[in-house]
Amino acid sequence: MKPVSAAPRISWIVIALFGVLALSLERSAPPASRSPASALDLQTIKERMIVNSLPAIAPDETVKTWKSSDIADWMSKLKPDGSFSDLDYKSDNAAAWPPAIHLSRLTTLVQSYSLEGNPRFKDAALLARVMTSLKYWDAGNFLSYNWWVNNIGFPLNLYKILLLLEEKLPEDVRARLLARAERGNVFKSPATDLGIMGQNLVWYCEITIALGVLNNNATLVANAFRKMQSEVRRDGEEGIQADNGFYQHHEVFYSGGYGADFSRDVAKFIALADGTPFRFSAAKIKLLSEYILDGQLWLARGRAFNYSAMGRYYARKGASAISLQKACDWMAKTETPRKKKFEACARNLAAGNQNFAGTQGALSGNKHFWKMDFMAHQRPAFHAGVKMFSKRVYNCDWSPNKEGLKSEELSDGATYIFRTGDEYRDIFPVWDFTRVPGTTEEAKLLPPVKGFEFQPEYGKTTFVGGVSDGTYGAATMDFERGTLSAKKSWFFFDEGFVALGAAISCPGCGQVRTSVNQEWARGPVAYATARVLGRASGEKPFEGLFKDGSRGLDDALWVHHDGVAYVFPEPSHVVAQRADELGTWRSLNDNLSADPVLGKVFSLWIKHGTSPTNASYAYGVFPGVAALDLWHGKFQQGFKILQNDRYAQAVSVPRKKLLMAVFRAKGGVSVSPRSSLTTDQPCAVLFQTIEDGARLAVSNPESKPLFVQITVSGKYACEGCRVDAARNETTVGVLLPAGADAGRSVTVPLKFQGKL
Repeated sequence: MKPVSAAPRISWIVIALFGVLALSLERSAPPASRSPASALDLQTIKERMIVNSLPAIAPDETVKTWKSSDIADWMSKLKPDGSFSDLDYKSDNAAAWPPAIHLSRLTTLVQSYSLEGNPRFKDAALLARVMTSLKYWDAGNFLSYNWWVNNIGFPLNLYKILLLLEEKLPEDVRARLLARAERGNVFKSPATDLGIMGQNLVWYCEITIALGVLNNNATLVANAFRKMQSEVRRDGEEGIQADNGFYQHHEVFYSGGYGADFSRDVAKFIALADGTPFRFSAAKIKLLSEYILDGQLWLARGRAFNYSAMGRYYARKGASAISLQKACDWMAKTETPRKKKFEACARNLAAGNQNFAGTQGALSGNKHFWKMDFMAHQRPAFHAGVKMFSKRVYNCDWSPNKEGLKSEELSDGATYIFRTGDEYRDIFPVWDFTRVPGTTEEAKLLPPVKGFEFQPEYGKTTFVGGVSDGTYGAATMDFERGTLSAKKSWFFFDEGFVALGAAISCPGCGQVRTSVNQEWARGPVAYATARVLGRASGEKPFEGLFKDGSRGLDDALWVHHDGVAYVFPEPSHVVAQRADELGTWRSLNDNLSADPVLGKVFSLWIKHGTSPTNASYAYGVFPGVAALDLWHGKFQQGFKILQNDRYAQAVSVPRKKLLMAVFRAKGGVSVSPRSSLTTDQPCAVLFQTIEDGARLAVSNPESKPLFVQITVSGKYACEGCRVDAARNETTVGVLLPAGADAGRSVTVPLKFQGKL
């Protein structure tokens, strides 16, 4: 039998060779295939960088940078010696370090002075005070213990000040500021020694390009552009990966944090270099386009990124998808084959449209990011994503800036459910981080992070992954934390998803629970239980409605909140709660306010009791369902649980003739007496009967190459098929990929050959 294998990745080989060539050229003169840069080209880059250093004025002053009150406030705090009265210059707070705040304020003041139409445009008094303040900052020779501030943060501000005030600066001041900015020169700084990659390298290149135009050095500009291009690649230690996800700080899923900055900044420089000898190659533009449109957009809903993709950025107030919007905006300014889609996506992200339904940017389907241990599911009514971690992927990022201090359980199966994108916006100060949606945890207080330094960790298991055919998907995770262990799976289809948990054990533990959701409360909570309170047999189950408080439901059938139905196939022990929660931003980011934050939060979790042994759960989540439809029995859950134990977890969706299964050992499941599926290896499988045959998708959650044989009822023809007519079944041999594609799904089309 000839196995069905993953398609050869010829394009990746070509890109890899191109990357090697780019690396060999980056220290040399511009390639001979391009015209050498002229003084006019250098001036073009300089003028564009000056324009890019001047954000547009927001007429309604909604953009904080341009609030007149802020400018006036800072000016009132500027002392005669150039320091700010409200800044403690001896503080060692790395992320909110006063010398960095000082320089950032000066950058804004210089922008205000330089932007025509701004009330402070060409304000001589403002400029005089800025000059004094610049000299104060320069004389301080401030250095942070955080290398990023010294080598990237300072130079990013300095080059903007130098560009905007170039002719206004005394030569000695200009020379000293240029010398400080040289710490960001990618060819001179400690960047190489530190092994800088990904977005950090892009920032270095941006600074170096600015240094080149400030020093009228076309060779430096050309080399820095090539260096930036060299980082637009796949499957490096950091940066864009084979699944169009993004790593930063080793194997940390960062498409919505550093990865969003990466797409924004590289797209900006693609547009900036357009029409000059420094332009990006078509291959690099294509790769970045795929990363944005075929990767990042799967993570967006409204103006929100799925927080699982944001690393420690979740602990920053106001975290959003604004960088993705800007990336699409920049790409829309460049002539590319996907220009129209970038235009549509930029418009929709700016407007906060949900999943861009009815537009060119619309997404509907399922995407498994096999390198990230993440699955995204998009439908017009909702977006859901599940974040896992394994021995291959970290659970979150380090906290060198004392932020992201409650990240321990953010990859334990975190399942965010979005309809508008606002469900979790800035909720994290009042969250219970032992009840992250989708996770199974012991009820306990998270201990404070020692020294404000969160240490990430790899998972303890290898059977973590998913299978996707592009429309439907199943994610799975063998989970271990301390003495707690569980087998967890999620099955995504058109109307929602089903979450299954089995073999939940935690010897010596207190209360163990599985969180279904924890989001901002909007409207009342409705529920139904299986109890019949004095009613005649056969009447409707008891129904309830509450606006505040907590309800312990020992036999819940469903709970409804904010247009989402949470359905329990068997009566379940749950707690539904709608209550005020109190917290602070400082509890998860030591640089932010300690002022109390109060908010109304809806929470729903399943109780497993103390020290559970072989406990289980099952629930379905259906966004866009009305509570009245549940009350009147008009809602049909539309799925069947076929198996939920330590060996297999499987769900069927009869209306779609769809079977989704995770096998942790060889075995099989039956959909009906005449329809079954078996496998000779542990794997994840989707099987759907369609009009003229079937579609089979298979993956190996171990992320290793594997030859697996799947046997299904019926007679089918395909490459790698073997039909047993007597048994009316077909065996399909599938060779699953290795290398960077290990863990990726292989989909096999089957042609129907006879009756089932």
